[in-house]
Amino acid sequence: KTRLAALEAKENEVSGRIERLEAFEKKTDESLIAFYAGMKADAAAAQLSELDEDIAAGILLRLKTKSSSAILNEMQAERGAALIKRIGRLRQLADGKSP
Repeated sequence: KTRLAALEAKENEVSGRIERLEAFEKKTDESLIAFYAGMKADAAAAQLSELDEDIAAGILLRLKTKSSSAILNEMQAERGAALIKRIGRLRQLADGKSP
């Protein structure tokens, strides 16, 4: 019974992660990405610095690497580092690994 309970707990944990990942993806639709892709890096950095961490990380993930790195370069180091950490955790979730 203990083993079954552990498996059920793990299943609930994985289901929760999948739900969080799906909710995260919904927060960052294509029109929002296009909006930030068309901005200058310094303006985008200022805007993303004020957004929720999940939303900002989602936007950076979906932009082209060159745009994301230019935006991160314009951010305060602490905020940029926090977003990079969040992106790493989100990628781990997507890969089915524990963050």
